[in-house]
Amino acid sequence: MNDPSFHEQVRQELEIRDTVLHLVETELDARGISYTSEMLPEGYLLDLDIDVQMFLGNLTESLKRVDPIEWPVMVARHVAQLDSRPKPSSQMSAVELREQIRTRLIAASPNDASLSYARPFAPGIIQVLCLDHPTMVSVLSDDSLPELALPIDQLWQHGQVNTDNEAIDEQFDIDEFVHALAGDSFFIASKAANFTALVPTVIGPAPLGVAFALPYRHLLLYSVITKADAMVQLVGMSVAAQSICDDPEADHPGGIISCQTYYWAPDGTIEQVTSEGEVHGEATTVITPGDAFSRFVDF
Repeated sequence: MNDPSFHEQVRQELEIRDTVLHLVETELDARGISYTSEMLPEGYLLDLDIDVQMFLGNLTESLKRVDPIEWPVMVARHVAQLDSRPKPSSQMSAVELREQIRTRLIAASPNDASLSYARPFAPGIIQVLCLDHPTMVSVLSDDSLPELALPIDQLWQHGQVNTDNEAIDEQFDIDEFVHALAGDSFFIASKAANFTALVPTVIGPAPLGVAFALPYRHLLLYSVITKADAMVQLVGMSVAAQSICDDPEADHPGGIISCQTYYWAPDGTIEQVTSEGEVHGEATTVITPGDAFSRFVDF
């Protein structure tokens, strides 16, 4: 793309990200908190030595709405909240772990070396374990698991139940076919890991399965598949997900999980049904239903 205004916009965005990173690093250094950082497509991710991962995308979007003169104070307040330092996971009792453990779906990263225990969910998405503290959410790493008062199988079990029970604050329609679940909880999108808990009590019976998308942590898009409208539903879901992900004015708290559309089959199979491709040399989204979709929908 040769549009000068586009390149200037990209340059300014990168400059803002670097400025926020510098402010955060300065505040962390002042507090004696060690960290490592990596640049993801959605923004910087910092691993802090207080058992916390800090994604700067959400903070950056908040700062862009106010005068830059206020940024240092807002950053200091944000870091102070993270530095409230809840009890280390190794010191938590079994009862505390059962109450605070959650399962969470996140975008897979090539640098997930500390998350070898994570479960694959779908292409580009993995499921991890988190602790939901009063002021923050921390992701458990491989190193922390042997120190915990519960074995990993129980952590997965209780974590999924707790994620299933997270409050959904809103249910609304995107259009005739695409619907949404939303809430303040960090784990709304993560409910997709257990559609059995959502069907039929939350979204209704789904004998042919559900198409869904996970734009970011607070939002789950879904469409209960019907034989008559199956392809229209997949197209509508793809358009809705891409529009939310690509909207430069939209806030994506925690960063984008995925812009793709997936299918949950009644037997529990998860398939990705969209991918990036080309038609006549133009980039586009390609819809390719998989074996499970074809089997259940007779497509």
